[in-house]
Amino acid sequence: KYLDQYLLSAENDITDEEALKYYEDHRQDFVVSETEMHALHILVTNQADAEKARKKILSGADFEEVAREYSIDYADKKRIELDFFTKTDVVPEIARRLFSYESGVITPPIRSLFGYHIFKILEVRKPGSYKKYEDVQHKIKNRIRSGKQKQQYRDLIGELRQKIIVKKDDKFLQEIFTDTTMLKIQKK
Repeated sequence: KYLDQYLLSAENDITDEEALKYYEDHRQDFVVSETEMHALHILVTNQADAEKARKKILSGADFEEVAREYSIDYADKKRIELDFFTKTDVVPEIARRLFSYESGVITPPIRSLFGYHIFKILEVRKPGSYKKYEDVQHKIKNRIRSGKQKQQYRDLIGELRQKIIVKKDDKFLQEIFTDTTMLKIQKK
């Protein structure tokens, strides 16, 4: 418990400057390997409602307002926003159609086992492009924090090894381990 408190001390707060420097120094770690998409999402039970919702959005209505009115899984704004995802993160019938669109598109209704989906595609990242710093900042800070904690742990173990004297007590060990086949103590 105390070790955890030591390792999670305030010294492990990572500044934005540290994180940005890490991002710049390790850009290759943030290359997109397969197409990723960031989108808003509405799910309805039937095609008629999907068409009505899409028509409202195309007429200029706010996507969130339309989601609140029509979507069967609307809970709050966070629920309609899908953070970056790949084809393997969604069901195949959606992936086949959705990943053919570019940023800015309001998709026609896409049918799946769950119902009819409408997506507003906010951004598409192609393989070979870089993830934006803002999208990986939290991950970077966790990575730096973990590295600092590991270093603190190594430093602490090093200090303890210098301060603590470990002596081997052959007599005590022989009393504990009576099975001499398991432990052979060599006398010096």
